Amino acid sequence: MFNLPIGSFVYLIGIGGVGMTPLALYLHQMGYVVAGSDIQSFRMADALQKAGIQVFTSHQADQVSHAQLVIYSTAIPEGNPEYKEATRLNIPCIDRLEAVSHLVSGKKLLSVTGSYGKSTTTTFSAYFAKLAGLTPSYLIGADLLTFPPAHWNRNQSDWFVFETDESRPEFLQYFPYGCILTNIGTDHLLNYQQDILRLQDHLYQYLLKTNQEGCIVVSQDAFQRLSLFSSRFPCRVLVCGTEASCQYRYEIVNLQFQQDHFETTFHLSVRGKRYQNLVLRMPGEKYVLDAVLAYALITEISGSTIDPDSFRSLPILDRRSQLKQVWKTSLLIDDEGDSPQVIKEVLLNVRNLFPDCTILPIVQPHRFSRLQSLLISYAEVLAAYADEIILMPVYSAGEKPIRGIDSSSLAKQIMLQGFTGVLTLVQTPEEAAEIIVKRRQENIVFILLGPGDVWQVEHALP
Repeated sequence: MFNLPIGSFVYLIGIGGVGMTPLALYLHQMGYVVAGSDIQSFRMADALQKAGIQVFTSHQADQVSHAQLVIYSTAIPEGNPEYKEATRLNIPCIDRLEAVSHLVSGKKLLSVTGSYGKSTTTTFSAYFAKLAGLTPSYLIGADLLTFPPAHWNRNQSDWFVFETDESRPEFLQYFPYGCILTNIGTDHLLNYQQDILRLQDHLYQYLLKTNQEGCIVVSQDAFQRLSLFSSRFPCRVLVCGTEASCQYRYEIVNLQFQQDHFETTFHLSVRGKRYQNLVLRMPGEKYVLDAVLAYALITEISGSTIDPDSFRSLPILDRRSQLKQVWKTSLLIDDEGDSPQVIKEVLLNVRNLFPDCTILPIVQPHRFSRLQSLLISYAEVLAAYADEIILMPVYSAGEKPIRGIDSSSLAKQIMLQGFTGVLTLVQTPEEAAEIIVKRRQENIVFILLGPGDVWQVEHALP
């Protein structure tokens, strides 16, 4: 691996970034000495440190000087002092995608890609794969504090479950044995010249690279979008959705709040065989689809009959409509939703579960570039499905500010969409927490929304 002997020092710049934390754990488990830095707070820092991985909270040139290899997140800004020092010292530097390509080389790669839902679907796939006896390794981008990736994600089998980030065209360097395509959205078009047809073409090409002995599993929506894009869709595709033509067809029966968790009940039909009243301990159709996609892939790949009742035991992921606090008449939910479509689904689920409550999301926009490209979509969803709104400053993720693009501009756009509720701008998690404390005796569902550090609002509560 990297032509480095075990015990070499590998340094990760942006160790808290998407996909970097599980990579750090994996390398540590291989026997490398691992350390890294990130200037933004992130939830997995404690898990890394408990594993023996040093985490620095600033980028300092001297921290990287003894490394034999540097792996960097593509989110780090130009001029990063650690990257500059590494190149000055002629330390080999590779980005995360290249590092992962080394890890999965020679493995039977089970890839999960799509615009959103990848982390959830990858986690479910890894879980079902373990039940099927595949004992896979896995790399999952989410903060999975209560699932084994926070402790151990490397095994000795040939199988490797991998969350494949489609936001950069370089993902085409991978060759999946089996593949899931969750959906196709407009969230990650920055590297595709803002052209969704370019993204569709890359996803289509990726599916074509799937091993002939493997299988391709796609959502109903993704299948329809790519079918319009190309008439040469691979014939071995399995479709999951609600339509009668789907090989894995589900039907939502009920959505409930069970005092300390959520439950979605659904029926599942697989090529004519029907399983009734299956339970997923997460709220709504989005998560049922993610689970069915994972179930379909692992069932087909392994040839095993996985007990459908195992949907009930799937991990409850952190920051996926996660119940955090329950007071007498109100509650707090945390969700990392970072796309208008996901935010819409979260708010609709909450409305269905708590029709008599005020819906009050605390929203932290993620990245200036993302807010710029999706400004109107964010505003339309929030104006249509929230009763009141609290907006926090944009989580930059290392990006430079864009003039005229901030939470104030989002607030103006929300009002232009006809929003008539109370909209409050705050500067810190503490300010948002103060509002929750003052109003938690009312009938309100507070929802923390965003993949940045909006989760700190809960930690600021007394």
